[in-house]
Amino acid sequence: MDAKDSWNQRYTERNVCTPRGAVVSYIQAYLTRTGAKPETTQVLDYGCGNGRNMLYLLKQGFDAVGFDLSIRGVELARSNLEEQLKIEPRTAEARARVGDMRQPLLYQDREFNVIINFGVLQQAESRYLPLIFSEMYRVLKQGGEVFFHTRSINQAQFGKLIESPRYDSDGNRVIVTQGPTLELEIKGIPVMWHFFSEQEFKKLSAQAGFELHSLVEFVHGRREEGEAFDRVSWEGILRKP
Repeated sequence: MDAKDSWNQRYTERNVCTPRGAVVSYIQAYLTRTGAKPETTQVLDYGCGNGRNMLYLLKQGFDAVGFDLSIRGVELARSNLEEQLKIEPRTAEARARVGDMRQPLLYQDREFNVIINFGVLQQAESRYLPLIFSEMYRVLKQGGEVFFHTRSINQAQFGKLIESPRYDSDGNRVIVTQGPTLELEIKGIPVMWHFFSEQEFKKLSAQAGFELHSLVEFVHGRREEGEAFDRVSWEGILRKP
């Protein structure tokens, strides 16, 4: 089962329409910090799934669009937009599109002020990550930001190993420069996660041209979807200078 099939299967079982709390907190802080107005702020919901974050953004007055690999997820997003925002099907289709982050994005250069990338970066194998970071940089306006949430290598203690971590030395110690990629099962559905080391994230960000505005690691403190492990994640902001 490939990534598209896996996510299509997952979206047959859920249609949660409440936004992620971390996304709401980031957006509120962004408006306060920058003085931006929602109606003049273009936002890309990167890996929009069923549109839960995009719905929130549009209701707040942002000019938001999104894409996702899952055809089923995008169908749900369009349906949710039509039902909750009372918009025409063709408008919903323009807002939510099928797309693959492992290929060049469907959008123009310098199109967005903000990219919301919640729980999506970990879905890519290492070989795609340089393109993914450079494409996010390309479609952001100068001064634009990426808000991200992704998996930390400090959780990588389970699953079937696809790609091994890589190690390097700074002269005094050995450091992890690339996290592993593992095959997992959540509720019997196969998924693939890449686990980032701090060094890898900083390297990918710098190579693409980003400034790493913030990077915080945390344990979720609760287990999701019946998992037998605690999730450990990175959350932060990339900025295009």
